[in-house]
Amino acid sequence: MRTGLVVVAGLVCLIVGGTCLPLVDNTVRTPAQGTVLSMALTVQGIDANTPDISVSAGHLVQISWEAGNLTGESATVTVLVESRTDLTRTTLVSDITIAGTGGSGEVTWNTTGFSSGPYAVYGQIQTASRFVEKRATGLIGVTPAVVSAFTAPAADAALACRQTPLQSVTISWVARGRQGGAAAGAGSAPADAVSAAPRCLAIKHPTKP
Repeated sequence: MRTGLVVVAGLVCLIVGGTCLPLVDNTVRTPAQGTVLSMALTVQGIDANTPDISVSAGHLVQISWEAGNLTGESATVTVLVESRTDLTRTTLVSDITIAGTGGSGEVTWNTTGFSSGPYAVYGQIQTASRFVEKRATGLIGVTPAVVSAFTAPAADAALACRQTPLQSVTISWVARGRQGGAAAGAGSAPADAVSAAPRCLAIKHPTKP
C-alpha cells in the first residue's frame, strides 16, 4: 500500500510538471538600515537611577560613544549637543573616521558659554550610502555658573589694638548664580554687609596675596 502511494505521488508530480523537490529560497536580503550601522552613547553621571543631571556652566561633561559599521564602506562619526529650548545644535567633534567594523571614543563637552537650559546629546555615523543618528539617554541641565566676589574692604585694613573708641570695618560680598544648591535669583543677589568691632584686627584685601 505504501509503495502504491509513492508511485501515485510521483505520477502527480509528473502530470503537473513539478519536481516535488523541497523549495529553496535563494533571495538575497540586505540588512535593514540601522543593523549594519550602529551608534550608542553614554553620558557620565546618567544611568537608570539618574536619568538627568544638572551642571553649572563651565563644567566638563564626559561623553562616551561606540559605533559599528558592517557596510564595507568607510564611516565617520559626529557627536553633538542640542538645546531642548530652541533646538540649536552645536557640534562637539566631527569626521572621526571609523576603521574596520567599528570603534569607540570619548568626548569632553566644555559647557562654558552655553545658555542655561536642558541639552540632549546625539551621535551620528555616516557612510556614502547610509546615515544613522542616535540620542543618548537623559538630559543635561546647564545652570548659571557660580560667581562670587568680595566688594569691601577695597584695600588692606588694620585696626589698632585697644582702640578708644572702638573702630569697625565692613566686609561685603556679592554672589551670583547658584548658592547652596539653589538659584540665588536672576542677576546679582543683594550685597550683605557685616560690621566687626574687635580690639585688634588686620584684614588683607582679597585680591592681594
